[in-house]
Amino acid sequence: DHTGDYRFASYNILVEYEGWGSGGDIPSDVQIRKEPVAAILLGYLPDVAALCEVFDTWSENLPPMLAEVYAWVEPELSNGNCNRSQLIYRKDRLRVLESGYQYIESTVSTVNHRVVTWALFENRESGERFLVFGTHLDSVSDTERLLEAQTIVAFTERLRQQYQVPAVLMGDLNSTSVGDAYQELIDNTDFTSACAPGHYPGVDHILCTPELYVVKAGTDGNAAAQIASDHRLIYADVNLNHS
Repeated sequence: DHTGDYRFASYNILVEYEGWGSGGDIPSDVQIRKEPVAAILLGYLPDVAALCEVFDTWSENLPPMLAEVYAWVEPELSNGNCNRSQLIYRKDRLRVLESGYQYIESTVSTVNHRVVTWALFENRESGERFLVFGTHLDSVSDTERLLEAQTIVAFTERLRQQYQVPAVLMGDLNSTSVGDAYQELIDNTDFTSACAPGHYPGVDHILCTPELYVVKAGTDGNAAAQIASDHRLIYADVNLNHS
């Protein structure tokens, strides 16, 4: 059950290419994994989730399975490629006022199309507004991740200045809480981790600005997770401080 005003989640659902990330322990075939992935998302029912590695087959198969509950933010890039760092949101609770994405320039890859996807949400009932950013950083180079984190700092700070609302940054940073990319985000913004430092050793993160008070945070322990992805969904229940 949700224990806060909003539940946010980050989930890397594992690209469908054989041998990527799973070490061969998890089927690459989306047709095998799509039902467990959809069940996990619908079971935890986050208000907004950042999904990573949403490659082509995922972008065709997963949206129809979630359509009763979720709408998608910026599912396609201007170059015609699917957005591999997508946001989904509960359309019964939230509406999108504005959205977009920012390319993260890469010096090592021309194929991964790394972006920061963002949306300005409004609660349909209360009128509360907040920003959410979703991203996925480089998996190979520490130097590349640091450069990407610097791009994200500049971009998120610009939008936060523009909208003046609470914000959440989520995704697979490929950096633990002691990594340079993570520290760049923490040291140069007022984002803080939804999990106490050292409590969650993974590379997936949910970061919140001070207006959001974390009530509960955790990671998926569902049996379906064993074949769904090489990552576990993480979530944070938060309250929006009311002045």
